Formats: sequence, C-alpha cells, structure tokens
Amino acid sequence: MKTKKKNQKRIQDFLEKMDWLFCTNNFDRSIIWKEKDKDDMAAEITYDEKYQNLDIDIYPCFFTQTLKQQRKILLHELIHSITLPNKIALHDFLDGKFITPQEVVKINETETSKIENIFDGLLRGRLKYAVKAYKEYLR
Repeated sequence: MKTKKKNQKRIQDFLEKMDWLFCTNNFDRSIIWKEKDKDDMAAEITYDEKYQNLDIDIYPCFFTQTLKQQRKILLHELIHSITLPNKIALHDFLDGKFITPQEVVKINETETSKIENIFDGLLRGRLKYAVKAYKEYLR
C-alpha cells in the first residue's frame, strides 16, 4: 500500500511541476485513479481550456510500466492539452458543425505558438525547472 501512495505522489508532484511548462498552472486539475483498465490506455486526459479544467485518468496498467515509460506517458497526455483544440474542431466539423477557415487558422496558430514557446524555452535553457522535474520522476 505504501508503494501505491508513493507512486501516486510521484505523479502528483510531476504534474504540478510541469504545469508551468504547459500553461495549465491555473487550471483546476484532478488525477483520477481508475480501478479498471480501458482498452490499451495507461492514462487519458480530459481538457477544457474555456473553463480551465484538466483531468488525468490513470489506469492500473500505468503502474506496470517502467518509470521512464510512465514519465513519457504523462508527457504525452500533457501535450494533448496543446493539441486537443484541433481535435475538438475536427470532431465538431465531422458532427456537422460549421468551422470557418479563420477558426482553423486561429487554432493552428495558437497550438504552434504554444509549442514554439516550449521549444524556445528549452533550447535557451530557461526551463530548467521542467528539465529537473523530468529527471526527478525517475527517483
């Protein structure tokens, strides 16, 4: 039981430290510890930029992964916080909702700008806290 609590704390600490990198530090964030696995997923994010909610579901199979794999899974889910608006627009379009070319350009530019700022900060050495948090997950 102690190990489970330690693993949960590792995830909570990592997500709190990485919030700044993904501009989700002011979001209402929840980690939901699922009792049963879902398909092939180890984790899944639900993200609402408008209301600033972010939920991450952690499935039991997540804990069968190595720490390096877990860290990568969490990073993958956080990256969805950048790319989800594009996916939502695509789903809206497929559901028959009219999406203007201007909306598509705005979504694309916003996503690209967020990714650009992350890369710029990492390459200029300004995001040392994120690099540190990424390394600390393995301890």
